[in-house]
Amino acid sequence: MEIFFIGAATLIVLLLLLILLSGFFMYIGARMAMVPGATFLKAVGVAVAVNVLCSLLAFFLAFIPAVGPIAGGIIGNIFAVFLIKSFFEIGWGKALLVLIFNIFAQVIVTILGILLLAGTFAATA
Repeated sequence: MEIFFIGAATLIVLLLLLILLSGFFMYIGARMAMVPGATFLKAVGVAVAVNVLCSLLAFFLAFIPAVGPIAGGIIGNIFAVFLIKSFFEIGWGKALLVLIFNIFAQVIVTILGILLLAGTFAATA
């Protein structure tokens, strides 16, 4: 039973880390793209919206065998560009640059999550 609580705590920490890291990298991307009015709090808000949207799409499309998770990622990123564009009130090129920084943050958090969960399960085995 304790492994469940360890796993749940790890997932909560990873979720918070994903939101903060995504917001930080979106803020960096927005500053590099010279987005007017880009603040860290606005970037964190966009990161929350983008991550919730992508997670929901990946969850619902995961039931389609083989193509579902890939389609969820692609469709999620297309919608993410629309969200970023509307939140920051910028053009397509700047929105894509901010999205690239968000994807970079998601890759980092995924690698950290794999390492953290592997270490947690190895320590409890």
